[in-house]
Amino acid sequence: MPGKMDARMAQRFLIDLSWASSHLEGNTFTQLDTQTLIEWGDRPREESAENAVMILNHKRAIEYMLKLEVLEVDSICEIHKCLARNGGEEGSRHFLPDNLVGKLREYGEVEISGSSYLPPSSLGQEMRTELSRIAAASMQADPLNGAFHLMSRLPYLQPFMDVNKRTSRICANVPLLSHGMAPFTFVGVDRVDYHRGMVGFYELGDDSLLKEVFVKSYALNAIALQSQDPALRAALVTSRNEISDEIVRFVENGKAVDDERLASFLERKAESRTVAIPKASGMGPKL
Repeated sequence: MPGKMDARMAQRFLIDLSWASSHLEGNTFTQLDTQTLIEWGDRPREESAENAVMILNHKRAIEYMLKLEVLEVDSICEIHKCLARNGGEEGSRHFLPDNLVGKLREYGEVEISGSSYLPPSSLGQEMRTELSRIAAASMQADPLNGAFHLMSRLPYLQPFMDVNKRTSRICANVPLLSHGMAPFTFVGVDRVDYHRGMVGFYELGDDSLLKEVFVKSYALNAIALQSQDPALRAALVTSRNEISDEIVRFVENGKAVDDERLASFLERKAESRTVAIPKASGMGPKL
């Protein structure tokens, strides 16, 4: 994959994304517990085997995703297969039976918890066609729009009986990494805002809240992963909201950034071609 990371960054990305994506599903592992499980295979006594399986499923899915240069239906199904296996935890609401793992939904109806939205229920073989369109559009768009397209449109289609949002979060990194951009770990994504954003899109077709969550979180993730400036990294803690607001304006409108450290980081990344956050990328209402 063109978006190469050194071994240390790749390991940090794998751990952070495994933890954050699982956390959005209600998993109670801490980041340290996640690191210990992934690197040493040790599960805390107070944590369930079910939670451990979810973390390790993410690890396998991310390792597979990192080998991809393009995203296609078969690779999406393989990522889903990695994430949805029950690992011996049969009957868990977080996983699927073997006959549904990695298999596209044909006629089965699904309900989304916390939403009245009902996805298409009778697509039959057209499901593969629709999913192929989403994958192709995500790779043809600019990377930020491509990542957001996968994160929002794949769950909207609900191509699988379950584990659609987890699949979308892993897949969203393919357009970013294939263009040499920083990956999206989902660390710092507020669980309530994320689910509200998804429900708003499901029921109203309004992706504005979800888009704001995506842009802010991705930008802060990129700085945390790539910036070597201790002062800027510290500012992520002390002035997180102010910096994220500046980044949203930078991405959506091309508005100049006031914070000198942040401006220097963004310009340096733009010049080096390892672009962390593109200016005025078109993350507007048309997506």
